Amino acid sequence: MAKLTDRQRKQIIAEYVAGDGNVSQRSLAKKYNVSLSSISKILTAEKVEQKCTRKKEENTRSMLEFLDEQRVTAQGLMEQILRMSVNDIEKASLRDKMGALKILSEVFGGKDAPSEGANTAPKIIHVDAEQSVEEIEAMLDE
Repeated sequence: MAKLTDRQRKQIIAEYVAGDGNVSQRSLAKKYNVSLSSISKILTAEKVEQKCTRKKEENTRSMLEFLDEQRVTAQGLMEQILRMSVNDIEKASLRDKMGALKILSEVFGGKDAPSEGANTAPKIIHVDAEQSVEEIEAMLDE
């Protein structure tokens, strides 16, 4: 069995933490030609669990920041798609229009969501198959 350098120990820890539970101690022992107990001691001594938790939190924060940065771009793309889809929506069946309306209200309705305990009964409207999307939306806004 080989004696590990300080750099190798750090690499083992980094690989284990970056592996997010998908890198086994056994595979690290084989890769670095050391015993399983040596790997276990390195990982225990360095409190890898805490490092894993910290790394996951950092990754989560980083992803949320990225998504927040991309929000304007995503909103612009959605606006373009919706503008391009107007003709398709006009030609769609009532069932498809209502399905699209339901999806849009679920996705974009969050900011006006009622508080807990409030009356959340759905609004019932009567729709004619000849009505446009704008007419249906106006009825929902009333």
